[in-house]
Amino acid sequence: MRLPGVVAGLLLLTFACRDEPPAENAAPAALRDTALLRIEAESAAAAAAARDSALVQRERTAALAPIAQGWTAQATDIQLSAGSLATLRSVRESEHEGFDRIVFDFGQRSMPNYRVAYVDSPQHECGSGKEVRLKGQAWLAVKLQPVQAHDDAGEATVRERSRQPGMANLLELRLICDFEGQVEWVAGVARPNGYRVMMLQQPTRLVVDIKH
Repeated sequence: MRLPGVVAGLLLLTFACRDEPPAENAAPAALRDTALLRIEAESAAAAAAARDSALVQRERTAALAPIAQGWTAQATDIQLSAGSLATLRSVRESEHEGFDRIVFDFGQRSMPNYRVAYVDSPQHECGSGKEVRLKGQAWLAVKLQPVQAHDDAGEATVRERSRQPGMANLLELRLICDFEGQVEWVAGVARPNGYRVMMLQQPTRLVVDIKH
């Protein structure tokens, strides 16, 4: 007489076990999700590195292209923009045979006005007025406008604003102004040698080479 009750109990236990997924399946699923996230992050980092490598290679090749402006030690003042605000996306430096290179990357926006010239020491930050001194016997300033080195939320688009590349001539590079549409970088160099300027497209870049 008790058999049906036992059978019913077994059936309920069977359905209860069937409703609950095996506990051991949860851990592998979490591991799979973590692995997928890691793979996606690694893929994004690899793609960014590949883009940067391609840009550097194009910039190296551009050194062999005809130069609109030859080597000079005098001030270079070029007016190109009618007022469209550009955003400085990145700044990078590299050492080449016979010269050091600084690249200012504006993405797909138009080239801003620029002035490149050797300046006296010390310089001052445009917002705070704080005195700035860099390594080297001479300083080469690159002024850009209208341009900003931050996004509309105020976040810096170029985060590394003080650098010490320690190259053959380029010793230090620092942002001293990002205010009211004006951006200025100053390069501390071992010797006030001649420099040259190039404008590259796709993306828009201003290249400054400084002789060793």
